[in-house]
Amino acid sequence: MRQLIITIAALIVSIGVFAEDMRLSDSIPCKYLGSLFYGDNVGYQLNFETGSLRLRDRRGKGDLISVTLVVPRKGNKSNVLPEGEFILGSSDTLMINTLDYYASSVRHYGENGGTFRRPDSHNAFQQCTLKIDKQEKGSYVVRISYRLRNGEQGDYIYMGRVKPEKHDKRARFNFMPKNKGIKNWQLTDAKLELQGTTAFSSRKATLVFVCGDDFYGMAVVYLPIDEVNGHYVVRYGKMAGSCEKSVGGYDSGGYYNLYNTGIQDDFEGYFYYPESGYIDITDEKTFFEFVSRDGSIVRGVFKGEIRQ
Repeated sequence: MRQLIITIAALIVSIGVFAEDMRLSDSIPCKYLGSLFYGDNVGYQLNFETGSLRLRDRRGKGDLISVTLVVPRKGNKSNVLPEGEFILGSSDTLMINTLDYYASSVRHYGENGGTFRRPDSHNAFQQCTLKIDKQEKGSYVVRISYRLRNGEQGDYIYMGRVKPEKHDKRARFNFMPKNKGIKNWQLTDAKLELQGTTAFSSRKATLVFVCGDDFYGMAVVYLPIDEVNGHYVVRYGKMAGSCEKSVGGYDSGGYYNLYNTGIQDDFEGYFYYPESGYIDITDEKTFFEFVSRDGSIVRGVFKGEIRQ
């Protein structure tokens, strides 16, 4: 016991007098993200609150600090945090043993009454270092040091237990065509469902499109702040002009559902999971061309302005 106290005391001295306390969020728990998001890798999403912020009770003010650490699945046990020092990954490519650039950010909350669950501002990291040290009896020392893109800096420490919850079932790519082919659809309806502003100068939205009663598809896109029309490329990222790659589907209540981007062809009973391609949105039409996971080329066009 005495040795543990000495160790913790030495750690506190070593991190400097400027480190501030942070607490695990009660409102947004830590998550263990399996193949639904990262394929052969796993992610550990950690969420901490600072200052007097209590999101669960809708009071106080402070920051919600979120970081997602991506590590290889092989050799890692579910829900057991890796140890070590990790830095922010690239904005261009998902990198293992780093923090997911687009799943790590800081949200500032103030005293704003009924709109409390919407942050006053949402900022991306310019630099970030996550340090995780395991202690006795399943406890950890977690330190996050960062600089935001707006110039703000932070240095926080947490000491205690961390047990990420399971997020979703393992992603599956079921019901794909047995032979790759080319599909062309004349869409009968298309609409955009806005989901909010990101920390990366973009707005997240879901483009939903149908072809009669036999076809349903959707794509998560990132719009410019003040525009809808544009060219959206399937790639890693949440910058304006990006479209999310499909992460598969999952079983829910006896039905198989797409998770984010994908196409369900009820007439033929197939699912298409886009891995590359693009969407073009103009006032006159919306057009997409994807290469799906099975190697098929799928295209769709909607004449007219999409609904919002």
